[in-house]
Amino acid sequence: LRIVPINLPDPALAHHYGNTFDAIRPAIDADVGSPDVVVFHSEPTYLGRLVDQVRGLTDRHPRRVLKSVWETSRLPASWSDTIRAAEIDEVWVPCEHNAKVFLSALSGKIQASIIPHAHDVGAFPEETTERSELFVVRSIDGQHYLSPTTFVFSSVFQWSARKNPEALLAAYISAFSPEDDVVLLIKTFAEDWSNAGTLLSVQHQVHLSEIFRSALGEIRHSRLPKIMLLLPALEEEYMRALSPRTDCGVYSTRGEGWGLPISQTMLAGHPVVTPDWSAPAEYGRGVADLVPGHLSVVRGMRSPNYTADQRWFDVDEDALARAMRRRFDEQQTGAAMGTAGRTRITRYCAPDTVGHQMRALLTDLAGRP
Repeated sequence: LRIVPINLPDPALAHHYGNTFDAIRPAIDADVGSPDVVVFHSEPTYLGRLVDQVRGLTDRHPRRVLKSVWETSRLPASWSDTIRAAEIDEVWVPCEHNAKVFLSALSGKIQASIIPHAHDVGAFPEETTERSELFVVRSIDGQHYLSPTTFVFSSVFQWSARKNPEALLAAYISAFSPEDDVVLLIKTFAEDWSNAGTLLSVQHQVHLSEIFRSALGEIRHSRLPKIMLLLPALEEEYMRALSPRTDCGVYSTRGEGWGLPISQTMLAGHPVVTPDWSAPAEYGRGVADLVPGHLSVVRGMRSPNYTADQRWFDVDEDALARAMRRRFDEQQTGAAMGTAGRTRITRYCAPDTVGHQMRALLTDLAGRP
């Protein structure tokens, strides 16, 4: 089994890919030859262009796999036609929720296999020392210092209707008061500022501050517990240093194809509070606080892929508040939950585990007549 990457990132961006880019560097100039299987790891929107690139590389018609995700109850209407036109043989998705959504849209004519996202399971070593120092928080409005005793909730997301930050803020403010030794750290960036070159711009930081203040203003609460908005772009070293200072990850998302910040929080050994729907409800079942809610009509997204015939999940804000308060009040049980979550992600998402699953599927595909 020989794997040759066809669509590679710009070498100028190698620092974003770290060891992964170094591992595939020897194959950059490799001869593609006549592949038996081509895997397109992409949003289906770009699938037609990628298929055209492969047609220019070989006269054969290799088996085609689409590796992708989606977050709501239905695929965008255009994606089904695009996938069929690309003559995809199999779809790889990370969870059962995705498999059902893709198979429903494709009328069961294309096989779907579940391949969880691989994680660098050594990225977050287990904590062995007690917290004894002040931690410097680099927030939008300057530097702040956290006491070793302060309980830290963290949440990492793009500020958008799908991530539902308003519910997170409302639940946190309902659960805590200024007298509680607790803080909510939010690492976010604005929906229309996703270009890496603009994340640290003053304009983006001002824009984020305005969005944040507006969301707080809607809640109309006079006495707020501590909330800090981290700088939108921080070095990987700082984020790794922040992880041991986190006590619990909390999310109010309306739907996830996977939810990488959520699974990474679990991998770091922290308890997680997240809605009971889509991918996080699957890998978090029994090892995370899954919060109830109800399905609602998709709304408020700029992308045309999100339409009113789709549904997503609105978390119950009162239940979310209770779950957060429970993690604050019952820290020993939270620590046990964090350990169980770490074990879950390590066991099912280690590169060797995921790689063996992919190898078996690729070997089967290559051997089909």
